[in-house]
Amino acid sequence: MAIAARGGVRLLVQLLQRGGEETAREAAAAALAVLAIAPDNKTAIAREQGVDALVALLHAGGEAAKESAARALLELSVNHLNRVSIALCGGIYPLVSLLRTGGPTAKEVAACAIWYLGVNNDNKAAIAQAGGIPPLVAVLNSGEPGLGQEAAAKALWNLAVLDDNKKAIARAGGVSPLVMLLRHGSPAGKEAAAGALLELAFDDDNKVLIASAGGIGPLLQLLESGDEMAMETAAGCICNLAVNSDNRVFISSARGIPVLVQMIRTGGEGSQEAAAKVLWNLAVSDSSKTAIVQAGGIPALVGLLERGSGGAR
Repeated sequence: MAIAARGGVRLLVQLLQRGGEETAREAAAAALAVLAIAPDNKTAIAREQGVDALVALLHAGGEAAKESAARALLELSVNHLNRVSIALCGGIYPLVSLLRTGGPTAKEVAACAIWYLGVNNDNKAAIAQAGGIPPLVAVLNSGEPGLGQEAAAKALWNLAVLDDNKKAIARAGGVSPLVMLLRHGSPAGKEAAAGALLELAFDDDNKVLIASAGGIGPLLQLLESGDEMAMETAAGCICNLAVNSDNRVFISSARGIPVLVQMIRTGGEGSQEAAAKVLWNLAVSDSSKTAIVQAGGIPALVGLLERGSGGAR
């Protein structure tokens, strides 16, 4: 804050704008990335035209300078107004380019920035139009577990809200690596993968693809091993998948019903509601009706009706 208060932000931005030595511009971008961690500085950097200068460096700088500029834009993109500014200044295309051609750390930073930028609805379409979906899938396929894969999955989760992007992610081969992350990722990675699959599963063709890729089993496992948010997300995905008749059979045969009934008994408010919705979809089948009764589903649902939230009831 002291650096910003003494005009340090303006001087750093001016150093970027003047050009000159690559190492000096890289150092200025790295300093702005550190300063941008503070909420007030996110606004101050944008006010001093720092977004334009960082995007210019991202276009034309060397490898290290691009990574520093991307890291600064990542920090700035936590602010919702800056998400708009970065897109308007042309920041999406060079971030997607860095996602394709950068080193492992640069790709990780770019994936994180695209994840935050994709929270904005207009940016969801712009990222796809810039060719962002295939390199995000490539990060998932890289076999390098960590923040990069998690960020790529979260970015795809954001992008998949749009119907066109649901189909584009599937065409890019995104379903299988998301299922792989769901099986072998960190807890945060598994939750991100489940969220992306949840959005993809609103599409009928994707319901089949997710099941064919083996997604139902690890989703059911997440219902038993994840935290409350992960359980709710996984249950939401299973609910979408259960609209498909073949998937309903698989969920029931994989002993998903007892797990769902247990969630209704002991889960939090969100996961209870999500589990009840899954059972609602499954109960279309006579065999599932019987399985729900045998698993003790009726007392659990009656209890939820009496004590649950409005949505769960």
